[in-house]
Amino acid sequence: MPDITRDHVAHAVAAAGIDQAAFRDALSTFASGVTVLTTVDASGQKYGITASSFTSLSIDPPLVLICVARSAYSYAAFEESRHFGISVLHDGQADLATRYAVQGGAKFLDDEYAIDGRTGVPLIRAALTTLLCSTHEVMPGGDHGILIGAVEDVATHAGLPLVNYARELTTVQVGGGSRTHAFGR
Repeated sequence: MPDITRDHVAHAVAAAGIDQAAFRDALSTFASGVTVLTTVDASGQKYGITASSFTSLSIDPPLVLICVARSAYSYAAFEESRHFGISVLHDGQADLATRYAVQGGAKFLDDEYAIDGRTGVPLIRAALTTLLCSTHEVMPGGDHGILIGAVEDVATHAGLPLVNYARELTTVQVGGGSRTHAFGR
């Protein structure tokens, strides 16, 4: 499969007549959950980033995918890892989302994460959901890498999700006059 770089994507977008700023604005209207993606390398160095491009891929077998910018400092660690964790943040964890979105600095505070005993992968303790994944496949996707994970363990807690909408961190309101519909049950 050919290696697609950021320059190729920028050229393709420009060739298609799509303004990159307008494209980003359009994509920001899609509300998505906020996750922290974590892994550990062979030397024990922990890596973590904030990511909103996360989705389920398959129920049988249980697969998820998450996209990571190839320009991210930690991209190589995720590309080479055998396991990674995805922590879906709740509405009270905007500070974590912001901390993990910034390159460098102290991200892993002792009381906020637990280490998986088998893989060494750090997972956010109080997250709405945590998924421990083995790396099933890593694929190129323009200026991002697409990590496909085979879900090995999952834990879910009650609460409301942190949501990224129009480049703002917010939450959803359930009940109280809002319209809700059962979906996929």
